[in-house]
Amino acid sequence: YKTSKELSNILNLNDEKWNEYYKFCFVRNPYSRVVSGWNYIQETEKLNIDFDVYLTYKDIVSENEYSHVFLPQSANICDENNNIFMNYIGEFENLENEFRKILLNIGFTEKELIHATKIKNKREHGSYKKYYTQEILNSVNEIYKDDFEKLKYKKCENIDDL
Repeated sequence: YKTSKELSNILNLNDEKWNEYYKFCFVRNPYSRVVSGWNYIQETEKLNIDFDVYLTYKDIVSENEYSHVFLPQSANICDENNNIFMNYIGEFENLENEFRKILLNIGFTEKELIHATKIKNKREHGSYKKYYTQEILNSVNEIYKDDFEKLKYKKCENIDDL
């Protein structure tokens, strides 16, 4: 609602309706997210561009590429005044436990919780850390500076801290 006027019109949302909803989202460690996004774009767009080179393309990529690689997550969870409007922010790295908390928060009981594990859209690209040099770390820190400020992820200034 706060990030898409078109979607708000389609859903006939207004401030009153919006404020009634329990709003939650999942965020991901920015260092991992950018590697995953780049791998996704490599696969779907059939590109063959090294990670470090691709990060310099921020201003010339398609909208799809930008949203998967360069758009800070905080852009989707902040209102027009740059305030987070979510009731709950879960971390992707702890997805199952975080989703369980959300279900309990919205009124499900322990008995009603579903205990099934399905993994969808999983790619094997190994640890994100192997993609990093100090220069790449500096670049990702700049690209995701808003996420490091607004989300609970630790910003590493030195490659050895990653």
